[in-house]
Amino acid sequence: MKSILVFDLDGTLLDTLDSLAEAYNRALGDLGCPTHPTDAYRMIIGDGAFVAARRALPQDRVDDQLIAQCVERFRHHYDNLWQTASPYPGIEPLLTTLGGDYVLTVLSNKDEAFTRQCCDAFFPGVFELSIGASAVIKHKPDPSGPRAIAKHYGSELSDLWMIGDTATDMKTAAATGMVGVGVLWGFRERAELIEHGASHLLETPAGLLSLLGS
Repeated sequence: MKSILVFDLDGTLLDTLDSLAEAYNRALGDLGCPTHPTDAYRMIIGDGAFVAARRALPQDRVDDQLIAQCVERFRHHYDNLWQTASPYPGIEPLLTTLGGDYVLTVLSNKDEAFTRQCCDAFFPGVFELSIGASAVIKHKPDPSGPRAIAKHYGSELSDLWMIGDTATDMKTAAATGMVGVGVLWGFRERAELIEHGASHLLETPAGLLSLLGS
């Protein structure tokens, strides 16, 4: 059985910061709320649309109804913005090199529909599975996503490599026994990845080839 590589999407494969920030800021504007600088979204996004909305909304106004409205407006705007993202430099050649020797999958906290759209548009035919958050698969670090991947391939969770840029990804790996690989070109910092259990850190996408070959 080939090793199974489980990639996060936002901040790992795709640079989606500008598109996500723009979609949330438009949603906030629709609701009469202040917006945030793009860079602030590095800490706002990463744990699903509802958590991001809660973080982005004014804390003195936030409630379940406003969060739901923000998510609805975000999804409306993001549907017209997700196409403006782009793969990080070095990602496409990395995936091409890995494709023959490893099983390539995606596990994202992005909504299932957007996850599939992004994978199909930016990486057509590359990933055997692309899984986003849904009624069935809960947001990382919940183990439902990794378990679904392991079950699909009849493998152990310890055979999976979780490759991502946030504490959430490393918590997912630590909670399930996956190998946690933190990437340093994404949205978060080295210290966060180390603190939450990264077994390895990558400076560049090409570093994954060296790690897998060692």
